This record gives sequence, structure tokens and C-alpha cells, in this order.
Amino acid sequence: MTTRSNKYSNTQYRLFRTRSEELRKKGLSYKDIRKEIPVSKSTLSIWLREIKLTTNQIKQLGARYDSQLKGAKANQKKSQERKNLVRKDSMAEIPQPTKEALKIAGAMLYWAEGNKTCNTGLTNSDPALIVFFIEWLRQALNIQPTQLTAHLNLHRGGDGEKEKKFWSKLTRIPLANFGKTFFKPRGKGYRKNRLYHGTIRIRIKGTGTVLLRYKILGWAEGFIQYYVSQQIIEANFCKKTGR
Repeated sequence: MTTRSNKYSNTQYRLFRTRSEELRKKGLSYKDIRKEIPVSKSTLSIWLREIKLTTNQIKQLGARYDSQLKGAKANQKKSQERKNLVRKDSMAEIPQPTKEALKIAGAMLYWAEGNKTCNTGLTNSDPALIVFFIEWLRQALNIQPTQLTAHLNLHRGGDGEKEKKFWSKLTRIPLANFGKTFFKPRGKGYRKNRLYHGTIRIRIKGTGTVLLRYKILGWAEGFIQYYVSQQIIEANFCKKTGR
């Protein structure tokens, strides 16, 4: 059943169909036909499904499609090259960080991604971010990987032991410090990317971790106080920590 727009009468639709059949018999693609006939591709497929193209017409359409595909890929490559150039130029703008710059960078990361209401830790799936956070803990707070615990969150079907070894090698957190792995039920959001290693939740173990969390958040707020009013900072802190 063809879905029709109220903009056109039945007579106009009959004329559209007749004209689209004429264009298709000449070997035009649906895309080209739609430049003249204001109907959807699904409508054209119903109208024109009985029309058989000649071998030569099919070859011509295929050659044109290949040409368009090559052009699209070339444009895509150029676009990616421009993005890579901007990325490399931007990376070059960042000098070797000082201790203070490192402290601020990690504090802001924690302010955005770290635990606010329980323990001191962070959860993420980005290996680079996790490695940076652990190195930041070591340099800024003298917290070693052996002082951390970790839990993985994987999709159903993932290899828990294999992923523990992956994250342990990457983070230098001992395997003995990894707790029980949680497996999500398989659903519509199931990720099949073979490079995806799940989400890791890192926590600093031992006493005094609550004060560490307040110390890190204090660093972050000490930085943003130069750009944000104290009233907003206090309201935001209370909201984040549930205080």
C-alpha cells in the first residue's frame, strides 16, 4: 500500500507513476527519478518493481554507483586527514605539564567522572583515561596500584578472566585486587566491538579514603573558583556529595 501525501490528488499520483515508469525504463536510478518525482523511495520501489532493466543499464548504474562511492571515500579520507592534522597541531600546543598542571588536570577529571558519595575512585571504559588516572594518583597522591581495588562490568558473553588480565596488565593493579565481575544482560545495547574491554570501577582501598575524595574535589574547586562564584561551587558540591 502506497502512502500518499495530501498535497497531491489521485490524478497527480497517476501522472507521477507514469512518468517514473518512463524514467526507469530509460535506466535512471531511484535517486535520479526522485529529483523529478516528489515521492518516497519506498513508493518508487512499489511502482517500479515490475520493470526490468537491461544488462547495459545495470552496468551503467553500477559504474555510476562505483564512481560516487569512490568520490565519497576520497572526501571522507580528506576530512579525516584534516581532523588528524588539527589533532596533531593541538597536541603540539600542550607543553610538558608542571606538577601543578598535572594536579589540576587529574582533579578536574575526578570532578567530572569520579565517585562523589561513596569511596574514592572512578569508573570508565576508556583505557587511556584509566591509565592516566592511575598515574595521576601515583604522582599527585602517592597512591600505588597495589592500593587499588577493581571490579569489571562486562556484557553477557564476555570473558571475565581474560578481561581481568587485560586490565591488570594495563593498570598494574594485582589480579588479587580484582573483585567479582558483573555481567550485564544481553540486550539491544549489546556491544560487539572486539576492542571493547568493558567498564572498570577503581577504588582506593584502606582507611582515610573519604578525606582523599574531599581533598581531590577541593583541588578542583580551588581551580574553578577563579571562574565560578563561590555560591555556585557550594551548591554544586552539596548536590554532588549529597551533603
